[in-house]
Amino acid sequence: MQSILLKRRNEITKSQFRSLLDIFIEISKNNADFTNEDIINEAVTFMLAGQDSVGAAVAFSLFFIAKHVDVQKKDYERVG
Repeated sequence: MQSILLKRRNEITKSQFRSLLDIFIEISKNNADFTNEDIINEAVTFMLAGQDSVGAAVAFSLFFIAKHVDVQKKDYERVG
């Protein structure tokens, strides 16, 4: 992860696209207390939180589609 962070620090000025990682890097330039380790920890937190939210949404969706057969049939017809 350190190597990716260092690579992105060197590329940040070349890119028009600003990612969350770029924003963290920018914060660390202006705040010495926000270290590379802090950047990595925040990035991991965002990835894990996003994964959990998506997983829960998919699980609830599948549960309710399975519970309501009429909706399941309509969805199947739309896809097919």
